[in-house]
Amino acid sequence: MHCDGYKNDPQTDCRTYTDNDQLTFANRYSIRSWTHDTVGIKDGWNDSETYNKFIEEVNGQNAYNNNNNGDSGSGAKIIAIPLITYHNVDYLTGTYHTHVDLFAKEMKYLHDNGFRVLTMRNLAYDNNTNSLYLVNVPRLM
Repeated sequence: MHCDGYKNDPQTDCRTYTDNDQLTFANRYSIRSWTHDTVGIKDGWNDSETYNKFIEEVNGQNAYNNNNNGDSGSGAKIIAIPLITYHNVDYLTGTYHTHVDLFAKEMKYLHDNGFRVLTMRNLAYDNNTNSLYLVNVPRLM
């Protein structure tokens, strides 16, 4: 949420330009996401392998959000969220198509494991802190 944490870049916020007017590595306009379509194609994965990688990716936030800043439980600050991109969800297979059955299985995993599915509309930018934050997040029942 602060565009930091990249191994090879010392960036600490989501400003678009550095003090020297150079484009930053990551910024509010270059939100990074993971799409299993291109990863699966590149590595030749089948839907089962792609599903396992999906689980690994969505759970990857835990390393950043659990007990961060010395907090614990529901009071912990959210500093990372997994962003998953889907290009096409349908019954076709091939480049940039996620099969309906795989998509349904992934959504079931998210539901069964207490994830909240949000859209990009739920992300906003704070000009004072140069960071992203969540807005209009529906409350859990």
